[in-house]
Order: sequence, then structure tokens, then C-alpha cells
Amino acid sequence: MDPLWTLWTHGPCTDWGIRSREPSHQSTSSSIASPSQPSTSLPTSINILSNSASTLKKRKRSELEAEILRLQGKLDRAQWHAQAAQMHATMAGLECEELTQKINVKKRKKEAEPTVPVAGVRWMTGPIGRTTMDAHDAEVDAKKQKKADTAAKKSQVEVDCQKRRGEIASGALQVTYSGALGPKKVEDLREIAWGLGLKEEGVKEDYIKAIKGYLDAHPELCDDERWAGLFDRGQRR
Repeated sequence: MDPLWTLWTHGPCTDWGIRSREPSHQSTSSSIASPSQPSTSLPTSINILSNSASTLKKRKRSELEAEILRLQGKLDRAQWHAQAAQMHATMAGLECEELTQKINVKKRKKEAEPTVPVAGVRWMTGPIGRTTMDAHDAEVDAKKQKKADTAAKKSQVEVDCQKRRGEIASGALQVTYSGALGPKKVEDLREIAWGLGLKEEGVKEDYIKAIKGYLDAHPELCDDERWAGLFDRGQRR
């Protein structure tokens, strides 16, 4: 309540100070002062009222300043949390991008691997799936080994062929050819074609055709002991 209103309604003390709001035990006529009643202590009362108003203003200003400081602190904390959240979001985005790249790499590798159709098997990690995959791996390994053995055998045959041809060319090995061309192996037909100076290309039928054509074009070879056995008996002299 306004101090001036308290002073007006409850009456002055001996020094026109502010009375308590509790009712007085004195009579009403002695406690209520008339507005027109003169007083010699009026300046003192005005100073008291002025000091009270100034104290009230100062208290409100301090409260406002405290509130400003409190709100400024909340603002600072909010800004710090916002910066931390932004940094966390950036780091999370980078981590998500890295994980996505890893997933894409694994996906491309998986797509590049050959798939194995397994009938009746849903999960490859189950007992049936593992057994089937082991059998498949064994089959693949067997095919690889067979292919490697075939390549090694073919290489060895070529080495032996070149060695034999070197001995024939040097005269260290004397050979004669005889019989029909049809039952002979491709390796034998290749050697005959090589000996006659023909190209070594094509399949078995191509070799037979080329050799017969050459022998027909060179009947004098029937007198050569090396080639005489390839001619028909009627062509021999």
C-alpha cells in the first residue's frame, strides 16, 4: 500500500511518521487527523516519503538488473548448447557418410561375387547351408585343380613336341609316317603338317584336308621312305 495513504488514513505520530496498519487502541477522534489541521513536522514526513520512494526505485532497479543477469546467463548457456548441438550434428553427418561409403563398398563387392543357388536353404549360416557351401567350394576347387592339371599337361606336351621336332630336324631321330590320316591324333597330324611345311592351325579335319592336298600335289613323295606310308597302295610305284 502507498505510504502516503497509510499516513493519511491512520493519522500522524508525534513526528508524522508512518503508523502500523494494525488498529490503534486509542479513540477514533484522537487517532484521525483532519486534513486542515496544521503540523510543524511536515518537512520531516516529506523527507521520509521521498526516501521510501527512492528505496523502492533502487530495489526495483536492482531486481531488474538481477533478472537481466539471470536471463543473460540462460542465453549464454542456450547459445553454448546450440553450438555443441551443431558440432555434434556435423560429426554425426560425417560418420553417417563414412558408414554409407563402407556399406556401398561391401554391397559392390557382394554383387561382384558369384551367387550360389541353393534349393530349400533359406539361411546360408545354418547347418544345411554350411554343408551345401562346403560341397560347392570343394567342387569349385576340384574344377580349378583339373584346369591347372590340364594346362600343365598341355605345356608338357608342347615341350616334348618341340624336343622331338628338334631331334627330327637334326637327324638324331629318324621317323616314318604310315597309315590312314583319319584315326591319327591331332598331335600326330600337327607333326606331319610341320614336316611338310604346312601351317599348324584349325581342327583335325583341316589338318587332314591340308595334308591330303599336299600329298596329291606332290606324288614324288611316295618314293620317300618317310612319307611313303601315307600314300594309298595304288599310288605307290
